[in-house]
Amino acid sequence: MKLRLFIAIDLPDSLRRTLSDTQEHLRRELKDIAIGWSRIEGIHLTLKFLGDVEESRVSEIGERMTKIAETWNPMQLELRAIGVFPSITRPRVLWCGIDGELERVSQLQAELEGGLEAIGFPPESRPFTPHLTLGRFRDRVGKGAQSVATLKNIVNERADWRVECFTASSTSLIKSELHPRGSIYTPLITTTFQS
Repeated sequence: MKLRLFIAIDLPDSLRRTLSDTQEHLRRELKDIAIGWSRIEGIHLTLKFLGDVEESRVSEIGERMTKIAETWNPMQLELRAIGVFPSITRPRVLWCGIDGELERVSQLQAELEGGLEAIGFPPESRPFTPHLTLGRFRDRVGKGAQSVATLKNIVNERADWRVECFTASSTSLIKSELHPRGSIYTPLITTTFQS
C-alpha cells in the first residue's frame, strides 16, 4: 500500500493560534477573493515532500531522519511577512514567511535531501523556500485590477511584519490523506533534535 508522505518541522500550539488569528484578519481583508484557506492543524513547515511511498519504506525513512536529527540542536525561528507565490498578478499560494536561523533550516533540509537521495528519493528541483501555506487562490486574481491592488496593499503592509518567535526542536514524517473536507495529517515518526 502507498502512503502520501512529507517531512516537516513541527509547530507549537501557540504558533498555530497566532496563525489562526492571522488567517481571520486576512479572510476579512481578502473577502472578495476566492481563497481555499488551509486548516490550521494542517499548516506545516515542509522540508521534503516525498509523494506516494510504499508503506514498507516508512521505517527506512525514519532511520534516516533519526540519524540526522541526532546531530542537530533546536533552532530559533519567527513568523515574518505575508506573500504570494508566484507573483501578485498571478497568485496561487498565500504564505507566511519564516525568519530567524534560516541558514540552519536550509542546511537541515539539504541534509534530509541528501540522506533520502541515498535511498532512492530524487532531490527537489525547485530551491527550498521556507514558508507556511495559509491558503490557495481558487480563481485568477488578475481578472480584476481591484483584487490585485488589494492583494498588493496587504503584502506591502506586512513586508516588515514580525510576529511570534518559536523553537523548532523536532521533525515529523507525516501521512497526508486527501478527503473532500480537507486533508487529514497523521504524524508517523517524530525525531527530536538534541538539546
